[in-house]
Amino acid sequence: MKKSKNKLIRLLIAVCALALCLTAVPSTTYNVQAATKAQEKKALSLIKGTWYTQGGMPYPPRVVFSGKNVKMYQSRSNTYTRRKIDKITKTSYGYYFRIPLGGGHYYGYRLYSNNKNTLNCMGNGNPYSSSGYSGTSSLTRHKY
Repeated sequence: MKKSKNKLIRLLIAVCALALCLTAVPSTTYNVQAATKAQEKKALSLIKGTWYTQGGMPYPPRVVFSGKNVKMYQSRSNTYTRRKIDKITKTSYGYYFRIPLGGGHYYGYRLYSNNKNTLNCMGNGNPYSSSGYSGTSSLTRHKY
């Protein structure tokens, strides 16, 4: 009984020490802010028009942006899925556009200030996370 009580106390001390270490680590903060109306208008004007996926050769699917409305066409087809941009975030690299897919899943596109001809696909809804990156789902102005 005394042996198991000592093990329990050691385990409790270890858990408390771990919790203390986790809370002592400084959190990383990013410069993330919702775009103002003026920034939102500028960002939407930068992506307005037809974009093409970098994958799907020789007939890449296209995506058409018109305001916050998005039409995602299938390859070699006039069939499309209609989506809507629900959040535009002004970031240190440019803009991030979030498009909900339902069920807590998102398409996310990064528009870098130094390259306005490419929308990098970050499919997770987080402006500063690169998980969900897809080169073939990223968009370009040029049809290859």
